[in-house]
Amino acid sequence: ALLPPDPPCAHGQSAGEATEQSRVQYEDLLESEESDDRLIEMVDSALVRRRPPAPPAGFLRLVRPGDTLELWFDDGWWDVKVVAVMRKEGSKEEGSKEEGAEEASKEK
Repeated sequence: ALLPPDPPCAHGQSAGEATEQSRVQYEDLLESEESDDRLIEMVDSALVRRRPPAPPAGFLRLVRPGDTLELWFDDGWWDVKVVAVMRKEGSKEEGSKEEGAEEASKEK
């Protein structure tokens, strides 16, 4: 969530360098393990983006092996590549062996 800015400060700036800062409050990060208060900090405005919209109805029917998606997992967004899609009927749609070998070589 974007919050009203605090009074001007030099937090996160190098000498002679002025960057626009935004005051943000995280939904999933807490100030500490002992606190229930959500973390608030100043960040470079260029790094702030709006929450993505909810996927449209039927989105999962369009996903195919080889597609690149962003997955929310363990408090962060991860770039992932789909290797198989499980349909409700129980049929499994998998990517080609070449795609799997190509991805394995990229990870090394």
